[in-house]
Amino acid sequence: MNDSSLWSLFRLEALAEHGLDAYLQEIAQQCALIFNASGSSIFLEGDSPGRFEVRGKSGHQSTVPTGAEITVGNGVAGQVAATGSPRLLGLLNDEPELADLRSLSANKIKSSMVVPITEPQGDVIGVLNLSRGFSEPAFQYEELEQATALDTHVGLAVANAHLMESLRRNVFEARVAGEKLQAVLDAVGSAVIVFDENRQTIEMNAAAEAYISGEGRSWDESSGVTPVLSCAVAKVIEAEDPGSVRAHDQESDRSWVVQGVPVGSGGCVVTVLEVTEFERAQREADRLARLAEIGQMSATIAHEVRNPLTGIRSAAQMIRQDPEMGKEFLGIIEEEAVRLDKLCEGFLSMARPINLQRSNGNLGESVSRSVTLLQSTYDEKGVTLIAELGSCPNMNLDFDTVEQVVHNLLLNALQACEPGGTVRASVAGGALVVEDDGVGMDDEVVANMFTPFFTTKSNGTGLGMSNVRRIVEAHGGDIDVSSEPKRGTIIRVIFDRSQV
Repeated sequence: MNDSSLWSLFRLEALAEHGLDAYLQEIAQQCALIFNASGSSIFLEGDSPGRFEVRGKSGHQSTVPTGAEITVGNGVAGQVAATGSPRLLGLLNDEPELADLRSLSANKIKSSMVVPITEPQGDVIGVLNLSRGFSEPAFQYEELEQATALDTHVGLAVANAHLMESLRRNVFEARVAGEKLQAVLDAVGSAVIVFDENRQTIEMNAAAEAYISGEGRSWDESSGVTPVLSCAVAKVIEAEDPGSVRAHDQESDRSWVVQGVPVGSGGCVVTVLEVTEFERAQREADRLARLAEIGQMSATIAHEVRNPLTGIRSAAQMIRQDPEMGKEFLGIIEEEAVRLDKLCEGFLSMARPINLQRSNGNLGESVSRSVTLLQSTYDEKGVTLIAELGSCPNMNLDFDTVEQVVHNLLLNALQACEPGGTVRASVAGGALVVEDDGVGMDDEVVANMFTPFFTTKSNGTGLGMSNVRRIVEAHGGDIDVSSEPKRGTIIRVIFDRSQV
């Protein structure tokens, strides 16, 4: 046994090119050459504990069937695997205990060495069988000692092979996973960019690359990214707690939502979703809804204006017929003129945009002021008004318009209640809730209650709740109504979703 033969066990070309089994096959061949054996086989521990499966074979032992196994403790090879002690064997046909080896060799073996393969920690991970035929000299104890000395080297080579194979498999799986991830990212409609802890771009999908002109990979103005968008991305990745930022480019009329998610390594994953078409569609939908609302308002106003005009015309005719009745009918004319003026003012207020004058303040204090102003009105009707304000948050709102909303909601709730009823106003988590146990509303009334000039009251204008919705929407909020006839109504208002 020479050093060049020994070091040949550690050549990993076959492993790199063809995998672990090809490498083990080469080790079996090299071991046969080192010991002038006409046959060799290598059994390694498989997935089932206590079982060793053939993984490499050479010479006349190439007839060992694929999948052949050695069970720890059974037969000579199994005892070698169990004890870790090598065995030198003579004529196999003369030794009944070697039936397992005889069955594998098809009675062509004169002598054999069965050597355990141990890893550096001393655990048996396999068995090496070396054999010579009848025309060859039998193995000697000196050769068994050499084979035993080789055991550690073979074990180290196999252990290295296992590590290399595991690394090769991990690299392959990582590459496949990376390709799958890239395919998924490329299939995502939004741009995805991965930044490291130094805010340098390390990965991006095809949608992100489309924003970049030239061959650069930086996500800033120097690589052709729109300045507004580049600024929004920088704002997200530089924030201690990355969130969501909206960016709008006035020149191109394009809009994006930029969102960042931190990763454990200190980097950040940023997604850029263009919402230009969505916002344009939303604006168009709002415009059409506004036109439909104006059309409905116009029809309602025409109907509402006709009634007082009819009264004024009738009063004028009566005065013309009998001037002495002028004093009586002048009051009617004045009353109907005031009614027309209120209708016109309501229409104009609906047509005017709401310009919010925001300031920092406490929502609970606004509710408390409205409750105080309406308390006497509630007392006159015999309805209980309860305010549950608790710990109310400070918010940035237009509190003059907020108090209009609270006032309207409390008045509506009062008008829906009979004497002895109860109205409850509460603020929790930045949301205002007004609850009453009054007459309630059916689904049709709920669906139309915010429509301008829609009212179920004989003396109402139908503008109060419409104005409530306009104020809430101007703040960027929501209003939700839950009601049942004879069971009361619950109205929940969030004035600004971004502050809740």
